[in-house]
Amino acid sequence: MRIAKSILPISLLVLLMTASSVHAALQSRLNGQAYYDTDTNLTWTTNANIYGTPPPDSGGGGRATWYNAMVWVETLRVEGVGGWRLPISDPACYSVEELCAASEHSVLYYQTLGNSYGALVNTGPFINIQTTFRYWTGSLDPDWGDNSYGLSYFMSSGEQWRDVKAANLWMWAVQSGDVSNVPIPAAAWLFGSALIGLGALKRKKVATSAS
Repeated sequence: MRIAKSILPISLLVLLMTASSVHAALQSRLNGQAYYDTDTNLTWTTNANIYGTPPPDSGGGGRATWYNAMVWVETLRVEGVGGWRLPISDPACYSVEELCAASEHSVLYYQTLGNSYGALVNTGPFINIQTTFRYWTGSLDPDWGDNSYGLSYFMSSGEQWRDVKAANLWMWAVQSGDVSNVPIPAAAWLFGSALIGLGALKRKKVATSAS
C-alpha cells in the first residue's frame, strides 16, 4: 500500500510534464486570437475555422474553393493584423502518413501538437479544428500541368492529399514570423505624433498664461 501511494504522485508528475511539454512552444498572441510557435517561427490563428464564423457566403460550414480561399486569406484581419496566408507544403508529402518537415500542416499536427497518424488527440489551444474533409494549403500539385489541383491536408489523420481547386475545403490561416513584432502602421505613428504635438501645445499655453 505504501508503494502504491509513493508511485502515484510520481506518475502524475510525469504525465503533467509530458502534457505541458507538447504545447511548450506555443505562445498566445493578439489577445488570444493567435498562437506563435517558437520552434517553427509561425503564427497560427487560434480559430481553425474563422471563415465559418459567422457562416460564409460559399462552400457551406466554413469551406471554400481554392480560389476563394486564396482571396479570403489575403484580406483576413485578426485584431487588425493582416499578412496571413494558407500553409505551404511539398508535393513529396503527398499521401505520407508521418511527419513531413516540408509541410507546415504536418509539422503542426505531429511535432507541435504531438499527434500520431490517424489520431488527432491533442489540439492544444486551438479551437474549431475540422475533422471532416481536408484543409487547403497554398501549394499546387506540379504533377498536373494545368495547375488544376491544389495540395490539401487531413487534420483529422495527419495525411496530405490533393484536390481539384473547385472543391470546397476548410481553411486555416498562418503567418510567417511572430505577429507581436508586426510594426505599427504609419497612420498610427502619425496619429500618435499628432497627439504628442497637441499635448506640447497645451503645455506651452498653460506655461504662457502662468507667466
